[in-house]
Parts: sequence; C-alpha cells; structure tokens
Amino acid sequence: MTVITDGIYPQEIPSAFVSAAASAGAAVEVLSTPPSGEVAENLPLGVVESLGRQEVLVLCTTALFPRPARQQAARRGARVLSLCGIDAAIYRRSCDLNHHQVARVTEHAALRLAAGGRYHVTSKEGTDLILEVAPGAPIQLTGLARCAGEIAVLPAGVLAVLPVPGTARGWAVVTGSIEGLGLCETPVALEVADGRVVEIAGGRQAAALARRLREGDTDSFILAETGFGTNPRAGYSGNILEDERVAGSCHIGLGQNAHLGGPVWSRTHLDLTIRAPTVRLNGDILIEHGVLQIAA
Repeated sequence: MTVITDGIYPQEIPSAFVSAAASAGAAVEVLSTPPSGEVAENLPLGVVESLGRQEVLVLCTTALFPRPARQQAARRGARVLSLCGIDAAIYRRSCDLNHHQVARVTEHAALRLAAGGRYHVTSKEGTDLILEVAPGAPIQLTGLARCAGEIAVLPAGVLAVLPVPGTARGWAVVTGSIEGLGLCETPVALEVADGRVVEIAGGRQAAALARRLREGDTDSFILAETGFGTNPRAGYSGNILEDERVAGSCHIGLGQNAHLGGPVWSRTHLDLTIRAPTVRLNGDILIEHGVLQIAA
C-alpha cells in the first residue's frame, strides 16, 4: 500500500491507514508531495513512479490530487482511495460509520435515478427547481473500492446526475453552503431559465458568487449537475466535500460537467447545497423535507 500526503494535511488520517495496514501485515510506503492550495499537476518524480506500483493507493493531500494521476493509477490496477481536502474533524465525524450500509443506500438510490425523467426539487425557503435527467447510471460515491482499478472517495455517500442541457428552470434557494464561500449566512436565491442561472439574489455571499461566475466564462452560469447526499454522519461544516454528503441534502453544480461525463467545458465548477429539500423523480419522493425515503 502507498500513502501519499503533504506537510499541511492532518497527519492523524494517513497515520491511521498506515497503522491499520501494518497491523494487517501489509507493506506500507509513505510518500510526500509539496502542499498546495491549488490542484498540483506537477507531481514529484517519486510520486509519479509509485502510481499503480502498489495494489492500494491512499491519497491524503490538502489539494485535490490530479485526476489524470488518479486515473493512471487505476488503469494500472490499483484500488485508489481519496481523502483529499478534508480535515481531522470531518474524518472523525463523516468517516466513522458503516460504509457497507452507506454503499447499499447509495446504490439503491442510484438504481432509482437511473430511470431518468423529471427531477423536481422544492424547499420551504422557496426552492422550486425542475429539470430533465436522461436515463443512465448516475455518478455515485459509495466509499468502497472493492476491485482492482476502482476509485473511491471519503467521506462517502453522494450521488449526482447531469441535467439534459437547457431543461433546468425555476429557483434554487441555497441554504447550506457555497463552495469556496463557506456556510450560507443568509439564503442565496438563483433563478434558472433554459438551463442557466440568470439572476442571483441575496446578501454578501450572493454578490461574491456572482462575481466568481463572471470571472469564469459564459458557461460558468450553466446548471451542470444536481444530486443528493446519503451519509448519516456528515454535517454542514462549510467544506463542500462534507456538505454535499449530508444525508437528505441536495446540491447543484454550476459550470463544467465534462469531468463528470457531460458536454460542458468551463474554467469553473462550483457546488452549492440546499438544506432539508424535497426531491421527486417522476413524482416519486426520494427525499422529503431532508429525510431520505430510500431503504438500504
């Protein structure tokens, strides 16, 4: 097993994996990469050479580990587990659970979403968002990498679907968090028409969100993704990597979705979360007022 970390990342997390692997009699290699607040595309030579050399690769870095490098390791047969971008509190809270149970709920939800159709999100704060989803397998993060070549992410427990381009319409009132801006101080309301955000209203964070989207490109305003969380231990922390996993939460993603298999290329991808929504697919309730209606 290879564990990759950096000097800023909370060391209790990689240490826990190293100890567990050593107790099981596994050989463990620990490699360091320079800490960075950005996605580091230029990895140290020793890290690059290690990718895929071990059967298990555990990523514990402050920045998101480069996607091409993760995929390279998986193609070479490694099982990859990413814990990038989280802190010790998130690890203790959101990762201390029955991952097989979370995987079952997530997989059952994925089966229902795979049918596609009319996806409708409402909330008491005023969310009323409708979009169409094409039939097909949704993106799901179960937290388990059972087979060679699989990539898993912790915290576990989130699904996402890509809207049929141009179909999203209505209002999304964001009450959870905004990626890069933290927990919502006040609700941020987004009007969506023909698949794009056309108006943003609210306080300081609404203005900051609008500015960030304008600094991107014209496709930054596309509603490119939506989904919900299935992790019963996750809580709203202001870190989107935990917030969008909260069981019964809903998230929307703006900007690029090419990295998720969609058609939109953009310099921007921002996720935003909605607390206690009701989510319906073709009229069937998947979440009701923030409570999952999906059994394991």
